[in-house]
Amino acid sequence: MQLSGQVVRQPEKRVTPAGIPITRLVLEHVSQQTEAGLQREAGFRILLVCTGTALAAQAEALQLDQQLLVEGFITRENYRDADRRLALHVQHMTLMGVNGRPE
Repeated sequence: MQLSGQVVRQPEKRVTPAGIPITRLVLEHVSQQTEAGLQREAGFRILLVCTGTALAAQAEALQLDQQLLVEGFITRENYRDADRRLALHVQHMTLMGVNGRPE
């Protein structure tokens, strides 16, 4: 899955008991979509989970309002959480410039 949007919550870093770095942040996506022949605004916020040394460090360096293009998969935010909130587990991240193109 691929999403674009802007960072709306400062990245938070932690390390798992196994020593794996994880950085979590929130991405806000807003776009125009066509549904039943009509234009509508689609918007949401989703938690991004960036795991591993390189990706977690890249995510930790992000600032509020930076534009991103992320690729990954959706799963539960926390495997022990009963309410099963969704999160996007990032596999690749690209910073986007003001013009909407990769930096």
